[in-house]
Amino acid sequence: MNHGEGAATFILESRRHADERGARAHGRILSHAMTRDGLVNPLASDDSGAALVEAVHRCRGDRWDLSQVPYIHGGSDGDVVVTAFEANAVRRLYGPDSDVVMTLQEACFGHNGAPSGWHSVCS
Repeated sequence: MNHGEGAATFILESRRHADERGARAHGRILSHAMTRDGLVNPLASDDSGAALVEAVHRCRGDRWDLSQVPYIHGGSDGDVVVTAFEANAVRRLYGPDSDVVMTLQEACFGHNGAPSGWHSVCS
């Protein structure tokens, strides 16, 4: 399901399946990691960014160096807490004086669930 105008859907499939049907690969997922901070409440967060840093370390392992990642597309919608833990995670990963570029699309254009009443339902 996509909310908002201009939304996109990515359909992921195994390489084997794509090869069998003769599909052209446009990209590939190199790694993936998630963490829940060990917090009981699913709405709670640790604004230090430590859990996000842990997920990044799990994901990248020793496969690449952070200097090979010069751009980050953040996920904050402009919320103070989410922005804080993303910014703190980037500082921990790259250092406080880093010049890594980070954008936050939702903070610029708004949450794409808003037109469907998502915020009013969940707030």
